[in-house]
Amino acid sequence: GNVSCKPTLYGLCISKNLFRDSLFELVQAARQHNIEIEIDAESYEYIPDTFEVFADFASDSIWRNSVRQAVQAHLVNIENLMDKYGLWDKKIRIVKGSGVYDEKDSVIMTDKSIVRERYLEILKRNLQNGGRPYVATVRDKKLANDAIAIADSMGVSVVLQTLHGPL
Repeated sequence: GNVSCKPTLYGLCISKNLFRDSLFELVQAARQHNIEIEIDAESYEYIPDTFEVFADFASDSIWRNSVRQAVQAHLVNIENLMDKYGLWDKKIRIVKGSGVYDEKDSVIMTDKSIVRERYLEILKRNLQNGGRPYVATVRDKKLANDAIAIADSMGVSVVLQTLHGPL
C-alpha cells in the first residue's frame, strides 16, 4: 500500500530541513511495514524544495523504493524542474494539476490539450528512463487510454489511479 504525504503538513511551510527530518521519520516507519510514501505536489512555491527532498530520498538505495513524487503536468517549467532534480528515472505519480491552489498564470498552463501532451511526454520520458509511473486522472478516459497505449507500445505496464469513480 501507500500513504500520501502533504509536504506542508510535515513542516515544509516552516523549513525544508524540518520537512526532510519529518519525512525521514515517516519513510523509516513506513518502510518497516512495506508501505510506500507518496509525496504530494502542493502549490508552486513549495515544489522546488519538495522535489529536492524527494530526489535526495529517491537517489539513496535504502529509500528509493519507499518514496514516490507527484508531478503536475500543468506547471510551465515542470520539465526543467524534473531535469534539475533528476526525476526522470524516479518513481513518480503523474497528474494534470488540480487547480486547487491559486497560482499565477505565469506558473501554470491552462490549455487542456497542451497539459495532456505534456502529461504524456512526462510518461514517455519516465518510462524511457526506467521509471514505472503511476498514471493518475479524474474521469479522463481518453488520457487513461492514451497512457495505457503508450505503455503497451513500450512493452511495459503502468499503475492507473482514478479518483471520483470509474472512467
